[in-house]
Amino acid sequence: MKRIAFTIGVLLLFSFLLVGCNKPISQVSILTDKESFVFDDLKSSFQGFDLTPDFKNGNTTGPVQYRWSVREGDIIIKGDRLKEVVNNGESLFWSSTLLWSPNWTSSSSTYDIKLKVEDAKTSKVLAETTLSIERNGQVFKVKR
Repeated sequence: MKRIAFTIGVLLLFSFLLVGCNKPISQVSILTDKESFVFDDLKSSFQGFDLTPDFKNGNTTGPVQYRWSVREGDIIIKGDRLKEVVNNGESLFWSSTLLWSPNWTSSSSTYDIKLKVEDAKTSKVLAETTLSIERNGQVFKVKR
């Protein structure tokens, strides 16, 4: 009987320790100002999506930074076209590079926008996500 009580006690102790070791998980997602747009070549302004990070802090206590990157298309900041940006969580604007190309075609493709939330002091990745945008002809749509 003592062995059974001892075994149950040890099992309970380990179960409490395992439950106590679970760290809260940080999550990030990318919010957009719209779900889709149709490219209109008569407009003179940049056309694309406003992107805003939505970071759910699991266990981070220090400052964080947001690392945005794209392979296709550009992040537009003050008229500059960039492939990577590190900021403090401000919204960004993405536009397709093809919209400005003389070789514009109406084929289909997918663009990925990657976002990593990092510890600002160590650059350790705390959370990451990818937002995909599908293009079908002149229609650009956020893929959820």
